[in-house]
Amino acid sequence: MLAYNYSCYHFTEWVQYGQITNTQFIIVAILNGVTILPAIVLNALILISIWRTPALHKPSTVFLFNLALSDFVVGLVVQPVLMAWFVLELNAVEIQATYCYMALTMIVSSTFFSCLSFYMVTVVAVDRFLALYLHLRYPTIVTMKRAILVAVSIWLTALSVVVIWFFFGTKYKRVFSILSKSNTAILCSIVFISYFKIYRIVKKHQRQIQAADMSLTRTFSVTGACSLEGSASDSPNTQPQSIRRYKKSLISSFYVYFAFVICYLPILCSVSYDALTNDHRVSAYFTKIALCVLAINSALNPAIYFWKMRELRNAVWGTVNWLREMVGVRRNEVNPSRTAQVAWVVK
Repeated sequence: MLAYNYSCYHFTEWVQYGQITNTQFIIVAILNGVTILPAIVLNALILISIWRTPALHKPSTVFLFNLALSDFVVGLVVQPVLMAWFVLELNAVEIQATYCYMALTMIVSSTFFSCLSFYMVTVVAVDRFLALYLHLRYPTIVTMKRAILVAVSIWLTALSVVVIWFFFGTKYKRVFSILSKSNTAILCSIVFISYFKIYRIVKKHQRQIQAADMSLTRTFSVTGACSLEGSASDSPNTQPQSIRRYKKSLISSFYVYFAFVICYLPILCSVSYDALTNDHRVSAYFTKIALCVLAINSALNPAIYFWKMRELRNAVWGTVNWLREMVGVRRNEVNPSRTAQVAWVVK
């Protein structure tokens, strides 16, 4: 047991019973080193692309923008703070107060952005359900103004959760644990119900389209009327095309949620194990690794966007070309003599 006697919430016991080892430090350094740059660069490209592309200014993209903003700040702030916390823990006994402040900064920031991401992926699932359930009424009910209002409310809710945890979480640990687990269960239930209802509605629409196609085919074969040629070519193609487009959007949101669950599952298991057993030695080791796995989610999300969302992918490539042109123009402005020499040589 290390001689760490500085009062620092539950981090005092973490250092005493589970100080990070050199092997663990190498593992977490590799995990953060591999993901921190993609999390910053890719999410920055997504934010710029959405901002400068009017076609992407839609209610559904508002939630995607905020999720990318959260992931960007995780890569820019939370992951460096996490690494600084690990570095300080190697010499926590010598710099006890500094270590405590860094640990508190890490846990507050990680808790805030974890809650924010959880709420945001839940809203994305509900938004996909409303887009299918409301159909033609969706643009009139889910407007940009309301989507922005919901996004701001999510940021404030995540902030309130962190404030409540900071002032009351350690004093009323059992009550806060019950509330947080209940909140997690409610959000997971909302997501599950949303995707389940979406699945049923999509299946119902597919059956209706198949029945309509069979009816049109049967009518056309019996009558042979040329007037049915236009309807036979339009109706079977436009409706399946809209459903296929919606399916792509739905699959993208589902992949984002699946990646979220995979990355957040280790930290949930670690926290639950600590609450049930009070085994601070094991839970401290696992929590540190789980926090690094948690941060990987910020690099996975933009990769999913590029993979599954063609419209956003094209916008990002447009942003990359725009940035290259901007850099090229500035280089020419900085070194005009070099440009003149090149032009003279070409002549």
